Amino acid sequence: MKIILRDNHAREDVADQLVYENLHPWIANWMVEEMQRGLNDYSNWYPDVVFDEYRLWRGMEDLV
Repeated sequence: MKIILRDNHAREDVADQLVYENLHPWIANWMVEEMQRGLNDYSNWYPDVVFDEYRLWRGMEDLV
């Protein structure tokens, strides 16, 4: 599993950011829960757990 940061405002031109990869699903979910505790509603990013095969969104590079 991977932990990535996604844009909290769903803007298509903002790329995903990789935080960790090759994690056990239980550990990845626990880490994301802990990361979400430190965020507020106005944060620009939110953490998410995805499969290892997930291809990161590259923002404007994928749109052009």
